[in-house]
Amino acid sequence: MTRSVHTKVGECRSLPSRQALRGKASAAVDPSDQLRLQPARSERAWVELGGLLIGAALVASALPAQAHASHAQSGPAPIRRIVTTEDAAGRAVVLADGHSANSVTLNGSTITRLWETQGSPVAVPVAADLGATAGNAYRPGFTGSSLYVADIPPGSNLKDIPLHKQESMDYIVLLTGQIDLVLATGPGGGKRVAMKPGDVLIQAGNNHSWVNTGKTVARLLCVTQTGVRPKP
Repeated sequence: MTRSVHTKVGECRSLPSRQALRGKASAAVDPSDQLRLQPARSERAWVELGGLLIGAALVASALPAQAHASHAQSGPAPIRRIVTTEDAAGRAVVLADGHSANSVTLNGSTITRLWETQGSPVAVPVAADLGATAGNAYRPGFTGSSLYVADIPPGSNLKDIPLHKQESMDYIVLLTGQIDLVLATGPGGGKRVAMKPGDVLIQAGNNHSWVNTGKTVARLLCVTQTGVRPKP
């Protein structure tokens, strides 16, 4: 009894059956024939290997989701702040590299101050870490620019952050979370703008507040420049 096996496109040849091979113990058997005689075992091996690969892929794909869930519960990661400048020889150097410890918490929201400059234009290079000593960007008498991050926890509302305005031009980016920019209050919820990560706000001295509508901390990156309001 024989069977046909394709070896090349358009070509086939007959192979002896297993019973015939057993009857010819003294005859040499082509190793390729032995492999062809065990198609079921080869198929099972490939199926098992495929199952292992699929299982490994599923486990690997679940890890980022678990890490993300853990990260969401613990809040945003600390902010790494890198400051570069020039030394006396004009070579680029790192002045500071690490997590900023200059922060303050008010009504649950945390402000991390990263840098500030006074006046304009700014003198460069710098020799001191002005972020370590930066103060309130809106303090009386201060004129210049400020860079800070605001972490607003879920559930924060108008009671925590009442409507307010500053004499400044603010450039704000929502890095993580969900938040509503509140421009006015009143019937029907007033006037709001929903922001999602990556949205940029350019704010010119108007009334505003923040309401965190999500389940995680909303992180805002803020750059402010002292402004002046013309007198009527």
